[in-house]
Amino acid sequence: MALIAPASVLAFAGAFFMASQAVTIKYGSRKARATMSSPAFAAALTTIVVSVCIFWTLLVIQGIPADAFTLTNAAPFVVAGLLNPAAFRFLYFTGIDEVGAPIAAALMAMNPLVATAVAVPVLGETLTLATGLGVLCIVAGGMIVQTVQNTADDPADADGELDVVTRQLAQADRRALLFPLGAMVVFGLSYVLIEFGLTQFPDPVYGTTVAQTTALIGFLAALAWAPSIRREVRSINRPALAIFLLAGVLTACAQLANFFALNIGTAVTVIPLFNTFPLLVLVFTYAIAREIPRSRAIVAGVLAIVVGSILVELL
Repeated sequence: MALIAPASVLAFAGAFFMASQAVTIKYGSRKARATMSSPAFAAALTTIVVSVCIFWTLLVIQGIPADAFTLTNAAPFVVAGLLNPAAFRFLYFTGIDEVGAPIAAALMAMNPLVATAVAVPVLGETLTLATGLGVLCIVAGGMIVQTVQNTADDPADADGELDVVTRQLAQADRRALLFPLGAMVVFGLSYVLIEFGLTQFPDPVYGTTVAQTTALIGFLAALAWAPSIRREVRSINRPALAIFLLAGVLTACAQLANFFALNIGTAVTVIPLFNTFPLLVLVFTYAIAREIPRSRAIVAGVLAIVVGSILVELL
């Protein structure tokens, strides 16, 4: 008998890939700024191209379902694709670039707050006591992060004692938090749309492929429409492009690992492990910087968001 269930291994692998993607995007954005001013669009486009290639390959291997591309079956996934990954990745990657990977990942992980607010009236889901506690934890975590952002640049802290995460917050404009918060909102809304679509046509590989393809079409339309975006994308340097391609592979691996984990395991096992990715981002960031956390508030805020998202999604 295996000491660790395969579903648990896959779920934690998904969290690992998700966290690695966030840190990779931050590193790639830093490289990209040598030749471009705003790398988020190029990063999102590159990762979506990789995802589309991978998921179309999987769909062909699996076999394209009959009546797959009817308007009724495809519509929820098409709309979801415009939200996530199209709008989501642009906002999330901009957030990573602006406020740092740990804070962007933590705020994005608050998406169950939006999903619950929409799913209760639209899908008829019930709101339990545990769900309510989860929502409170998410709100508390978000407030803690906001408080840290507001105080990180206080003159009293200008003694070099700020850690790497708090420094990133201090250097960011307060409005930059709107990017990961926007990513959180569109991710939560897309989750409800995908859940609705899967009740009509229960094929996750098909649904993901349609959503990813829709996002790619949206990005290509933006490229065709705006010369400034084309110039920006063409200015990307090779090191940044290679890093963004790697991030695309990591993103697809995270999605696949989570899907297969849920396929062979239970939500009670998979969701808590997968939702540890903001904590892993925090660990990776401090490890790369070779620092230890000096802000207990940052750790407490991220932990509260992780616990809250687990409670909301599980119960």
